[in-house]
Amino acid sequence: MTVRDFQAMDELGQGKALLKGTFLESRKEVGYKVSLYAVGNIYVEVFYSEVLNEIFQLVPFSSVTKLEPYLNNLKLENL
Repeated sequence: MTVRDFQAMDELGQGKALLKGTFLESRKEVGYKVSLYAVGNIYVEVFYSEVLNEIFQLVPFSSVTKLEPYLNNLKLENL
């Protein structure tokens, strides 16, 4: 799967793809819990709004440089 493939899916398709993916790690940002998933050949960040109590945004990417915020907590056995 590519970033474009993921972006072309509707909300239901993206949700199904995430369920088939592998949860890797989570982190906190102001007002959000951000969960990282590996989905095929890409990664997807799920931004969950703690204020609204719902998923706010899905951000797919393939660049490993965007994994930097997770590197201190990432457990290799999860890969």
